Amino acid sequence: MVKRIERVDSIPLIIHWLIEMSIHEIIDRIFAPHTNWKGLTYGQLAVLFLTYVLYSLTHRLSGMESWLIKHKAVIEHVAGWEVSDKDATDDRLCRMVEVFGEDEEKTIEFLCQNGQHLISAYELPTEIGRYDTTSFSIYHRSDDSEDGLLRFGHSKDHRSDLLQFKQGLGTLDPSGIPLVTETISGNKADDRFYVPAWRQMSRTIGHTEFLYIADCKAASLETRVTIDNEEGYYLFPMPMTGDTPEILKDLVLNPTEDPQEIILGPKAGKENKPRKVGVGFVVEKQMEAELEDDSTHKWIERWMVTRSDSHAKRQKKAFKDRLAKADDKLNNLRPKKEEKAKEFRARAEKIVKERKLTDIISLEIKKSITYKKKYETQGRPGPIARSR
Repeated sequence: MVKRIERVDSIPLIIHWLIEMSIHEIIDRIFAPHTNWKGLTYGQLAVLFLTYVLYSLTHRLSGMESWLIKHKAVIEHVAGWEVSDKDATDDRLCRMVEVFGEDEEKTIEFLCQNGQHLISAYELPTEIGRYDTTSFSIYHRSDDSEDGLLRFGHSKDHRSDLLQFKQGLGTLDPSGIPLVTETISGNKADDRFYVPAWRQMSRTIGHTEFLYIADCKAASLETRVTIDNEEGYYLFPMPMTGDTPEILKDLVLNPTEDPQEIILGPKAGKENKPRKVGVGFVVEKQMEAELEDDSTHKWIERWMVTRSDSHAKRQKKAFKDRLAKADDKLNNLRPKKEEKAKEFRARAEKIVKERKLTDIISLEIKKSITYKKKYETQGRPGPIARSR
């Protein structure tokens, strides 16, 4: 008998929880393999591939075959599956990945069934859902295909020289369980994905009576009217574009009711007392917008006008710093030789504009003439020496 020693590490733990999540069962219900496919099913192979990725911290397909052979005994004992040495060749893995990406409807169905299973199995709360996107900048050759993912677009990483792709993620709050995940072309704007993500989350959760939270890019009128028309609830910060700044300024200067204190309760597991974090008030606004079918929908929005104490404190400090630096620069500003008043003023205005103080500092240019007495004779001048 030949004895062999295998490292166990975290492999049993990863496989156990993936099987507990019924990943392989859901995949096998949705993605049926070809009749000629032998050995591990797509679901079983996917579980082992995820284990390989999490354990080895790499997603290269070519390395899994040797990894499976190296840990074969541990995998068979924990999973209870009969595993052959050729179950994880790179061509079998490649075919599995192709099948998962061929049909978008099946992919969405898998996400829905997996999310529903987790919600049901762990009795997760479904009152709040969040969605957000982020971009990933990478070094890669240019992808000119029509449906390519790697494209040049607005880079949040400030790397406009790199190709990028975007990833969208919808989760349950506060558990953080993923319900929606999608890979998006790097040159596409985020706005168009918030409604489909909300619809998919609603389908997974099984109802629309949850609070959908996202960033200000989700606050377009088209997104808000669609969600309300389909009996959903949303919480978005309004972008400071269009008429919003003027509306907000008017509400702050002329509040419809007395602002109330905003109190946060103590954090779980800590003894700190409830604390005041700001003030605010609520305004109800009658809204009206057109739907995709050109019909008009009316609804009432509740606008929460709030002021964070800590944020206001940071803004006040930043304002004072900007003001002090601008004042120092302006006081030290001197006209250049032969410089005209208009040119001198332009330099001063640039300083004010750079520090965003155009509404705070007003500039006034005054011309002063200095006279200097000069004698026309050489040497020490006498009482009757001529001068100009």
